[in-house]
Amino acid sequence: IKDPWVRATVPQQKATGAFMQITSPADAKLVEVRSSAAGIAEIHEMKMENDVMRMRAVDGLKLPANQPVELKSGGYHLMMMDLKKQLKVGAEVQITLVFKNAKGDSETIHVHAPVALTQPK
Repeated sequence: IKDPWVRATVPQQKATGAFMQITSPADAKLVEVRSSAAGIAEIHEMKMENDVMRMRAVDGLKLPANQPVELKSGGYHLMMMDLKKQLKVGAEVQITLVFKNAKGDSETIHVHAPVALTQPK
């Protein structure tokens, strides 16, 4: 997991995105995401359909062996909804990622993502 971060929110905002780069050493799939900061966390995809940008939840995200997969605004990302509180710049959010390999074995990774307005440099 490289360069994880979560977009800061304003008071009363109930959703935000989380972004990072994921590289798996073997073929795998990101199948679940959780965070204590949000009541709901999902893997989302944004893509153009009939000249309209659409966002939707997906069941998982394929991770080809040794190929970085970018979770970014405008593409695949993690959507965090039903936020428990405002996420302020400088805070940190723990995100739990669950992966499955080709054999069906699960692996859980805990990511500590800083809260920022834009991707930290």
